[in-house]
Amino acid sequence: MALPTDECDALHAAGRIVLGDPVVDPAKTTYPVRPALRSAPAPAGALRQAALTA
Repeated sequence: MALPTDECDALHAAGRIVLGDPVVDPAKTTYPVRPALRSAPAPAGALRQAALTA
């Protein structure tokens, strides 16, 4: 699943996701993302994994 860059930037700035190492090809750069560690459990149906495509 790919999220829009603006949405991922906002989630990253809020500390909600952590970006992995970028995967670069000639047309785009993709970052694997994962939820940031939190002390409270995530709500049911929370985002498990996504990829940011820039």
